Amino acid sequence: MSDTLLRVEDLKIYYPVAGSGFGKKEFVKAVDGVTFEVKKGEVFGIVGESGCGKSTLGRGVCKLENLTSGHVYLDGEDITEYNDLRMRSVRKKVQMVFQDPTASFNPKMKIRDIVCEPLMNFNRIRKSEKDAACRRLLEMVELPGDFADRYPHNMSGGQRQRLTIARALVRDPQILIMDDSASALDFATDARLRKAIRENTKDMTVFIVSQRATTIRNADTIL
Repeated sequence: MSDTLLRVEDLKIYYPVAGSGFGKKEFVKAVDGVTFEVKKGEVFGIVGESGCGKSTLGRGVCKLENLTSGHVYLDGEDITEYNDLRMRSVRKKVQMVFQDPTASFNPKMKIRDIVCEPLMNFNRIRKSEKDAACRRLLEMVELPGDFADRYPHNMSGGQRQRLTIARALVRDPQILIMDDSASALDFATDARLRKAIRENTKDMTVFIVSQRATTIRNADTIL
């Protein structure tokens, strides 16, 4: 059995330029022919300057961007052409922590409901167990358990960033994609949080996108 969990082959993600004409379309080549492999259980880091396509690549890996060409294999399964319905089973295996946490929350939902929604959707817990499950996950990412009764707008940017990590971990995914998730955290908090994640997800593959070389300096593989 292969120890490769994720394989990306010649991946391209192009965006058409508005207003290009004269019979010739122009494109922004956000990702242009990227190939790599990620081993099971490793920490894989991608570092680069702002605007170089890191986030687009991460979103492309979990099919949140339309792929222009290339292939994405997850645990040997080619998910490149999967539609939304077929991707539902893949979503259990791949979770993403977004760079802008605020945009990924429903502002009318309490933290307890935000964190536990994936568990409720897949019948992993009963309604009576939501509070205990939420508190456990919040404490794992260094947030007080009583934050369960708050709303996203009652939290700081760094706290919301940690909340996105808690929500991503709730389904025990095979691979966790972290898109510059340290951007709203100071260095000390970032280091403690990464240590806590590794202690609680020993068998999980972590795919980190960052502008900070320090964030991925301990990664097993760096691209």
